[in-house]
Amino acid sequence: ATTEIYTLSLHDALPIYQISIQKAEQNDQLGMDVKHRLGRLVVLAIRRGGAVDRANVMAKQQGFPGMQVNDVIVEVNGATLDTGMVAACKSALVLNVTFIRREHS
Repeated sequence: ATTEIYTLSLHDALPIYQISIQKAEQNDQLGMDVKHRLGRLVVLAIRRGGAVDRANVMAKQQGFPGMQVNDVIVEVNGATLDTGMVAACKSALVLNVTFIRREHS
């Protein structure tokens, strides 16, 4: 499985990242807890050994940032509302996830 991550600039807004998460099988756990907020998904936790954790390990080996707690997921496989993103996470084997990272002061 390969992990591709792109850093995109959106004017001078928040940094936007993309990560590809490969599930080993349909029942493979993502190992990520999220909360719904304003139609988006906020990452609450990432558990060791899940598909997100594995994608993060591969990303960091390639010099890219992985997902982390408090990142905001804005798109999964083309879906941009939280309900569609959750449905994609449950049904797809490959998840192309776009997320933003909020800077904390």
